[in-house]
Amino acid sequence: MKIRHVIMVIILIIAISAVIDTKGVSYLTCNTIGTMYEYPSKSTLEISLQKDKIKDIDITVDINLTGVSLVDKENLIQMIEMQGKSKVTSTEEGIRLNSGMDGSYFASLGVTKDTKYGELKQVLELQGFTCK
Repeated sequence: MKIRHVIMVIILIIAISAVIDTKGVSYLTCNTIGTMYEYPSKSTLEISLQKDKIKDIDITVDINLTGVSLVDKENLIQMIEMQGKSKVTSTEEGIRLNSGMDGSYFASLGVTKDTKYGELKQVLELQGFTCK
């Protein structure tokens, strides 16, 4: 019986921690269409904000490689992986790159966790993103 109570207390603590951690968090999603590595791409930023400051950023770039040979696709994947800037996965339409706040893209824009919501949205819209 005691083990059951300990497990229930642990689950309750985890649930309360999750609620407290997400309290007051808002989200901003920004998209843009462009090219990357000379192929059509769609970039999506998912940004979580807490108290008007950046909590976390996740960037996903889908590169469309329709019509590209499997060998060329694998060569591109290897080249991107060697750069070490993002995680690369193969998709049916091409490849997907994932990177977070520590990626070089945000460093080049001067974006840090102290950047406020309004400033971030303005910088991203100047870069061609549409934010909601």
